[in-house]
Amino acid sequence: MKSKLLLSVILGVITLAVSIYVAIMSLMYGEPLTNLNTIYNYSLIISLFLLFVSTVMLTHSYGDKVDWIKSILYPFAVLSVLYFFFYPTVLLYKLLALSLGIVLFQTGFSRAKLAPLFLVLDFFLSIYFIYYYFITYSILGLIGLGIVILSVIMTSRGRLKLWSPLMVLGIPLLLYGVQISPFSVDLPFIGGGIVITALSLVPSRKKKSVIEKALSDLREGQFKKSIQLVYKNKDKISKLELSKYVCELIMKGRCEDLKFILEDKEMINLAINSNCSLVPFLKCELSTLDQNGFQEIAKLMIRKGKCKDLESFISQANVPPEWIFYLAREFNDIGNKEKYINYLKISCNKGFNQACVELGSSSSFKNISLSSWDPSMWKGEEINGYKVIDVIGQGGTGYILKAYKAGNYYALKVPLLSSISNVMEILGESAKLSELSEMSNYIVKLYAVYADKTDVDAIRAGNAEVYLKRPPTIVMELMEGGSSDDLRKISNLITSDYWKKIVYIITSRIAEALNIVHSEGYVHCDVKPQNILFTEKLPPYGLDAFNKLKDNLVKPKLSDLGSAVREGSKPNSYTPYYAPLEQVASLKTGGAKRSADIYALGATAFRLLTGESLNSSEMISAMIKFEKTLDINAIPSSLYATRKYSSLNGIVEPQIIEFLKRMTYPDPSRRPTSIEVRDFFLKYAMKTQ
Repeated sequence: MKSKLLLSVILGVITLAVSIYVAIMSLMYGEPLTNLNTIYNYSLIISLFLLFVSTVMLTHSYGDKVDWIKSILYPFAVLSVLYFFFYPTVLLYKLLALSLGIVLFQTGFSRAKLAPLFLVLDFFLSIYFIYYYFITYSILGLIGLGIVILSVIMTSRGRLKLWSPLMVLGIPLLLYGVQISPFSVDLPFIGGGIVITALSLVPSRKKKSVIEKALSDLREGQFKKSIQLVYKNKDKISKLELSKYVCELIMKGRCEDLKFILEDKEMINLAINSNCSLVPFLKCELSTLDQNGFQEIAKLMIRKGKCKDLESFISQANVPPEWIFYLAREFNDIGNKEKYINYLKISCNKGFNQACVELGSSSSFKNISLSSWDPSMWKGEEINGYKVIDVIGQGGTGYILKAYKAGNYYALKVPLLSSISNVMEILGESAKLSELSEMSNYIVKLYAVYADKTDVDAIRAGNAEVYLKRPPTIVMELMEGGSSDDLRKISNLITSDYWKKIVYIITSRIAEALNIVHSEGYVHCDVKPQNILFTEKLPPYGLDAFNKLKDNLVKPKLSDLGSAVREGSKPNSYTPYYAPLEQVASLKTGGAKRSADIYALGATAFRLLTGESLNSSEMISAMIKFEKTLDINAIPSSLYATRKYSSLNGIVEPQIIEFLKRMTYPDPSRRPTSIEVRDFFLKYAMKTQ
């Protein structure tokens, strides 16, 4: 798209230059315009056409679409100005052309951007046309004056009334009724001019502004109408007015309407910076139990010093102790130790164990429940020699922490309590998995696995201190570029012409990684967009992102080797949106197969291309039911028929659709190998447009 716009600019500038040159030559050396038999007049027509073409291209390059109004008006405006400068004629005609050119330019402007310059020109032009009229009494002077008045009206657009153009007729008509030498007046013309001019100055009825209408609707109880009006016109409303509206909306206390504010960061900031109470806002977060929303708002409130509202909220509402604990940690981050300790005490007294741990409560660690563990407790702690810097996120089986050791940064995966036993199962495989991660440029490197059976048993028995200080840990390469799932949130990327090629090359690289995993006798078991990470962030533009991937300047890597198992054994985990039915069945029977990874990679490519899940809701529900009952009859192969591939139509080539169907075929033996997948998608990724 950028290249097309650049081409429009280059061609537009060249065409503009040629058209101006042709026009100047025609006006300087041509015969009078009344002689239609000369070639010069045809050259003027050619010049006008070229001006139109250049304006079309330049407006397209500026706004990514053609502005037809400007494309029609500007050529005549340019020709009028060139006539003023280059055509050898009397001054009156030149100034008439200049006045007309100014009006045409102003008509094309969305705003009078050159208003001061136009007003100065209009002032001197009006003096000349009035002077010319009283010297010669030629109607051309009044026509020129009318054009100048129209220019003044165009300059003041938005501040004058709809009927202001009456002045264009009124003032010239008034002057027409006056003769200076010998002095005489024609009362009908003067009276008519005065009446028409007076009508043009009649004040219009002041309309309500957008914010006034919105506030009026809000006070009348028309909440939805009011919010929609503000949402559509937000860019036209000043920050002060918008802040007033947000404040009044919050005071209404209607939680369903406050979503309008929650979904817009600018509105949240306006709410926090306003002088109104935010307690109703926080109560709405509590009523929906939206902890993430509360944390985002509370953090901003603390940073802005709106602590009184937080205190009022906690005193008026039954706030969950883990929310209060979060406030304590935020106060700790800004160095307010008094409030940090105070909120820790409140949270601990409400029974939140992590607050008691941090407060140094006399409670025994072994009696503390781990049912609502907060991973932020690891921030600042040292785990197996690695200093934890931050919590990156949480997956289906563990927390991901950013840590530092010996001058380098790493990613630590600490298993969830529900998955903690699995670490012991991969401990014996850790050396081989670490070696395997070194064999491909497209596998996240696994450096070490730390686990002690005694510690694991203590954690499972409820010992929070051990989980805090010595949790089982998988040390991996830190990937700063996010996951392929994050790419779906970048609208510029997924709507570009290169998005499908980006997906093809990612799929090819991950298939190459799987080939290494499979050749060493392992099955990854959890291929999905969240487990495809990038060495650094991709540019948000299709061509740039594709080139980075193609040239290996940014590498997609298969992560979470901790989920891998030996082929034929029971898998430790799976993700219902991407797993085939036979992998789910192997949770009971064993027999994990490499073809399950091919299915998951195909489902991953489907998700990246369409934004939808290949596995149907019926399949996912059946998998969850099987996990609870282990009844093999809950996941019959007939469920595969509930999947829909139609979302791919019009997005990718028919050959791609057929190959994805092969990758996700119900019969595992009919799925392609990882090498076949790699070669197929690499061919289409490198295929020229």
